[in-house]
Amino acid sequence: MLQVVTGNGWAQALDAADWQDGEILALGTSPFGDVARVFLGSWSGKIIRYSPVPVLVLPG
Repeated sequence: MLQVVTGNGWAQALDAADWQDGEILALGTSPFGDVARVFLGSWSGKIIRYSPVPVLVLPG
């Protein structure tokens, strides 16, 4: 089953999904390089760290 969720911030977006055993989170990243990621902050990094399910990262 595919769910698309949104939230006011990364934590709210993670909480919005109804996670089930065996599911994964597919996460697309921006095409920015490492330097831009440092200055822009990384919601992707926080989502990866705090996700209740395994995360598949798809480069942008």
